[in-house]
Amino acid sequence: MDVNGVKRIYRLHIPQGYDGATPLPLVFVLHGRGGNGMGAEQGTGFGAKADKEHFVAVFPNALGKPQTWNTGVNPALSGNAEDVEFIRELMDKLESSLNIDKHRIYCCGMSSGAIMTGRLGAEFSDRFAALGIAAGTVGAKQKDGSELEIPHPANPIPVIAFHGKKDGTVFFNGGGPLANCFPVARSRAFWIKADGCSAEPHRTTQQDGNLAIEDYNQCSGGTEVVYYIFANGGHVWPSLQNMDHFSATDAMWEFFSRHPKS
Repeated sequence: MDVNGVKRIYRLHIPQGYDGATPLPLVFVLHGRGGNGMGAEQGTGFGAKADKEHFVAVFPNALGKPQTWNTGVNPALSGNAEDVEFIRELMDKLESSLNIDKHRIYCCGMSSGAIMTGRLGAEFSDRFAALGIAAGTVGAKQKDGSELEIPHPANPIPVIAFHGKKDGTVFFNGGGPLANCFPVARSRAFWIKADGCSAEPHRTTQQDGNLAIEDYNQCSGGTEVVYYIFANGGHVWPSLQNMDHFSATDAMWEFFSRHPKS
């Protein structure tokens, strides 16, 4: 599609059996730095999940070499592509050409795509029903000492997030080889504040303690913030096939299905 004179590419997965009669959920899946839509579909399994659960999945491509989303938190690496406008126009296009349930539009992503997911959720908190974030952050410190952070969403929005303590790209405690990213604790606090969550989270563990889950479920407007922390996890999309032994795709869809837009 053309966005202000620039050719943009996306991969669209319409579930088997779609007949246009029933409004379906829509899930945006954003690849990481250097990736693309096809890789995101293969790496997350969201295409197969869309067929199984009957929703539309779309896998947009970023621009640049390497392809990286314009997250707004690291201008030196992310360029100046009009990615917010791209996603806005793509959402409009899919809503007009397919029978989309406007109460069930979601966005998720990995790494650069996770940061972009946060930005899009903040920019379009009136349209996205919930977000899924894998190995992301809400901001980064710049070389001059200043900080850039994604906007504060105008409306509360449910967030499910995943991060490995051994992430070598977006460091769990802040920093990283590509950008001086905020620590996970700061990103978590950002979403807790945005959603007006109160009280302590419900804490559980799995995998003999390797996986810690913090669920803040007393939040504004029925929203929720859930963090999955893998003690031995790296910079990956959690799956049953890697060191996390956990399907982020399944967990995200279960979370999304519980959080339609009111």
